Amino acid sequence: MPQLPRYDSQGKLYGDQPEAIQTGATKNLEAVGKTLGVMEDVAVKWKNAMDTMQSTVVKATMEESMALRMAEAAKDTDINGEDRMIKQLEQDKETAMKGVKDPLLQKKLGFEIDHANNLAAIKLRNIYGKKKIAVGEEAAYRRIDTQVNNIVYAENDEQRLAAKQQIEAIVDEQIAGGIFALGDKDKIVNKAVKDAEEIIKDKAALKRVQDKQILEAQKLAVNENEKNYVRMKINGKDKLGGDVTREDLLSMVKKDMDAGLVSPEFADSYIKSLKSPKAVRAKGVDKNFSEIMEKINKGIVSFDRIRTDILNRRSSGALSEEDEENLTTYLELLDQKGIEDFAKFETRNAWFGLGGPIYIEDDKLREASRRRMSIDFIDKLKNGIDPQTAVLEATRKETLSLQPSAVNYPEGMEVMTSKGVLKKIMPNGDIVNVESKQKPKESPKEKK
Repeated sequence: MPQLPRYDSQGKLYGDQPEAIQTGATKNLEAVGKTLGVMEDVAVKWKNAMDTMQSTVVKATMEESMALRMAEAAKDTDINGEDRMIKQLEQDKETAMKGVKDPLLQKKLGFEIDHANNLAAIKLRNIYGKKKIAVGEEAAYRRIDTQVNNIVYAENDEQRLAAKQQIEAIVDEQIAGGIFALGDKDKIVNKAVKDAEEIIKDKAALKRVQDKQILEAQKLAVNENEKNYVRMKINGKDKLGGDVTREDLLSMVKKDMDAGLVSPEFADSYIKSLKSPKAVRAKGVDKNFSEIMEKINKGIVSFDRIRTDILNRRSSGALSEEDEENLTTYLELLDQKGIEDFAKFETRNAWFGLGGPIYIEDDKLREASRRRMSIDFIDKLKNGIDPQTAVLEATRKETLSLQPSAVNYPEGMEVMTSKGVLKKIMPNGDIVNVESKQKPKESPKEKK
């Protein structure tokens, strides 16, 4: 049977029920307390995470900014640009800090960035300081060089001494300004005076060098005029592109010979080649063409002597007009390259790979074949084909022009060489050994 609550002597209720109510309330309060604690811990952790993230972003931005300003300073042509760069760092700081709202974090980051910017400012001032010193040194050395020249061209000892004293004064001035180090004075002054003395010693040698250069320039001018005369003779055009006759060329070359613009030897050969009736009717001799090509490619005879040789053979009828033009073109192609140019050697060396077809016994026919291949070789060089490919293609073309039926033999057409050796002409014009299993050569174009 349930018990009813009763009053004690002070008029308060007592019994089991109040105790149960009190116990339940305590447990609820503990639960609420724990929940609030967890929420507070999460909030703190969230704030810490946000602070860390913002700090990281700001610091990374400023590190990139400092690196950028250092790079700009290194390339800056304004030697007084340090204040501008330091001010730019301050602006970079303001931009980077815009996203930070927490006052405490702003203060902390501001202190760290100011410290980093101060260090960066020191580095920037050092960069620009070095630029100023370099400019100062350059200006000082220019002034010293002027006094060195005054020593060299002084007319007497008094002028030389005055110039040396000026050098000492310039160095003292730079030491006072922090451009030169105090201990470097004697070294700089002594070097300047020694340089002047060396120049004075070499003045005679310098004059000899200058004289030699003048002679070389005169010689080159003569050679260039001679080359122009050959061009005008072949093209029938003067330097300006106007028509020029043989009579015009005869008159012009005589005047230039008298003026020393062309050598007498060249002028004599040139005139003969213009006036000789044999030159007009010349059909040329294949052997002569090959001989001159060999002289050019051996590189022993000068181009000037070769030009004269061409003119002499042309006047005697030993070279045709076509041969003269091709030989002159080949000289021009080689003349465009320096004497030590590898490509020049490569071109000359490649030509020796042109030989008459091996199955032709008659020497005259072989020379005619070699001439045709040489002309084809020159033509390909004019069109920008490399020497080795030009030789290969010229040889193939000549082989197939003499043995056109070879294209009908996929496995190669057998022929006997002049020395009794059995060979095969392949459809592309290559000649290979019958016993050989090697594949025909491929030109660079065929390898694609």
